Amino acid sequence: MLKKRHGSILKRHGSDKRRRGSSSSVELELLPHDVIELILERLPVESLRRFRSVSKKWISTIDSPRFQSRQLNLRRQSRGHDLLFVAYYEDPPDDVAQHALGSSSSCIYRTVKFPFPNVLLCYGSCDGLVCFFCIHTPNVVVNPATHPILRFQKPVYFDGSLYWLTDCVETKVLSFDLHTETFQVICKTPFADAPRPSNVVLFILDDCLCASEKTWPTQVIWSLDSSSKTWKQMCSIDLTNTFPLFDRCGLMPLPVAILEKNKLYLHGRNYLEPLMLHDLNTKSFEVVSTPTTPGDCIYYFESLFSV
Repeated sequence: MLKKRHGSILKRHGSDKRRRGSSSSVELELLPHDVIELILERLPVESLRRFRSVSKKWISTIDSPRFQSRQLNLRRQSRGHDLLFVAYYEDPPDDVAQHALGSSSSCIYRTVKFPFPNVLLCYGSCDGLVCFFCIHTPNVVVNPATHPILRFQKPVYFDGSLYWLTDCVETKVLSFDLHTETFQVICKTPFADAPRPSNVVLFILDDCLCASEKTWPTQVIWSLDSSSKTWKQMCSIDLTNTFPLFDRCGLMPLPVAILEKNKLYLHGRNYLEPLMLHDLNTKSFEVVSTPTTPGDCIYYFESLFSV
């Protein structure tokens, strides 16, 4: 028998120690997990995303294809179709947003932001997934209810997976395993929540997944320990020494590679900004080259492999 208390359906009872002679027993009352599943299936996706943090068992349940299929079918039967309106241009222009508007049973208004501008929408959807395309960028398939990526962030490839920064209250690192084709939240980021997209970046440095944040006049670089999923600060850069070589108000310089353990290559990400060499010991800077056309710089190793 379920009792509703303080507006909550699910209630976990604490342990009750009862002494019987010299021994004691611990009684833990829980709802059967199959009953919990029946309740969870009727909840909206936004709530299910939060409940993934309850326990490993709940994560396993909510992420299972069987549960997701049943949740989708129940959603269709109880609510009918949701409506998705895509705003191609917003004010200001770089604030691209998509609006989920209403359903057959209720009136809902919700804004979902995507990390890429100037996209077109393929008509129709499949299992809650929609396809966006653009002549300037690759086609992408997204779930508007669960893929909140920080805008203007390019994916980073490392060790068989792609990585992004999420656009949520607590910024996290999201991975997509190219072998299993599954998404997973790896960990929180080392910097403050909800940062400006132009002030943070993910990249690969010294064979590690790294993150960096610019808080003028300093740029801090962290590396991620893949086993413990913890961040370690690698270095801190005084950007006043590079100004005006890099745009103070623009995108932060991208760390590209590290040589001899103490020489860091930085590439400006705005138009025609230079490639610089920063000595971590002496804190000195040296301009390596200045591009004549816009472009990107990545770390690279020569090989004999062919496509």
